[in-house]
Amino acid sequence: MSAATNESLDEAALRQRIGRSESVDDVVTPTPVAALSATLDALPERPADGTPLPPLWHWLYFLPLHRQSEIGPDGHALRGGFLPPVPLPRRMWAGSQLTFHEPLRVGDRLVRTSTIDDVTVKRGRSGTLVFVRVRHLITRNGANPNFVFRVSAVDDIVDRAMLQYAEKNHGAKSPGIIVVNNPWGESNQKGLTAALQARGMKPAGVEKFEANDVDVTPQLSRLKSAGSDVLLLVGNVGPSAQVVKSLDRMGWKVPIVSHWGPAGGRFTELAGPNAKDVVFVQTYSFFGKQTPVGQRVLAAMQKKYPDVKGPGDVTPAVGVANAYDAMHLVALAIQKAGSTDGDAIRQGFYKIDKYDGLIKTYVKPFTPDNHDAINENDYVWTRFVGDEILPVGMASK
Repeated sequence: MSAATNESLDEAALRQRIGRSESVDDVVTPTPVAALSATLDALPERPADGTPLPPLWHWLYFLPLHRQSEIGPDGHALRGGFLPPVPLPRRMWAGSQLTFHEPLRVGDRLVRTSTIDDVTVKRGRSGTLVFVRVRHLITRNGANPNFVFRVSAVDDIVDRAMLQYAEKNHGAKSPGIIVVNNPWGESNQKGLTAALQARGMKPAGVEKFEANDVDVTPQLSRLKSAGSDVLLLVGNVGPSAQVVKSLDRMGWKVPIVSHWGPAGGRFTELAGPNAKDVVFVQTYSFFGKQTPVGQRVLAAMQKKYPDVKGPGDVTPAVGVANAYDAMHLVALAIQKAGSTDGDAIRQGFYKIDKYDGLIKTYVKPFTPDNHDAINENDYVWTRFVGDEILPVGMASK
């Protein structure tokens, strides 16, 4: 993403997105393969199931789908959603490094898990550049063997956690769902609906809003009329702020339990004083009483990085914590395997008995049926107090 701009660019807010992940599904169908073959002047035959795809042909799948009203002036989707909302006028793909472990095949049901690994701002004679490094892992959905092991906030699990928090802390009986109208919002709508069904519940209503909406009063009015006792919110900083401001205009005081979206930017500035009423999920916080591991890690960062004076200077805390625990778990898996062979390491993950990590003490974190080390009972629920993200219950830093 590049080009100079007079618009303020909050690097710390953009870096809050590091560690965020999303997963999308797709199926390797034969028609795109035949179409690209024809483009390359080969026979446009639809291949049979099981036919391997050449390297790079995975780009035929996981194509973004957006309504015309969701397209920005640069031809990309409107800013927000999974990627950080960088306020620069042009976007470009700078390059990729790819590793192919084995070919995808026609008929495969795939899942692509995308994680933001880094956000870097650089300034030079040509203006300001923001580099966003995203790591994509494409695997067969339900593949056996499965080589994907995660230490992160996975949408389906976050959705269950949101409902769990709403029930436990607000006695939710009829929550309303309000999500941003993009693929991230759509997938979480499905996840929240599934979480409700698993609890024998139904949403009071489901509403969507656009990333550039400045008034969400009609959607919220319908949810209020339907009897919503809690709002389950999925949206990025700007859209979520508009939900809060619209609630202010309505004078409707209703608990809001949110996905991680508000953590990614200037939420308190955009949402106003009632930003503090939105509770959202994180995987870790350096504020509050720390375990011995947390104390050691924070002390090490303060010693190594002069700019880290206290917990508020570790941004994003979730990215640091996820990466710290993930790397130590990988090291343990390699140690258990006694090898760097891929399948041996996979088996090594299953052999990890206990690890005192930053996020939690992991006991048998991975099994053949579970590759997610963090579940809905491990999240930290937070809110903004001033400009700091603090665990719920902390009045000040």
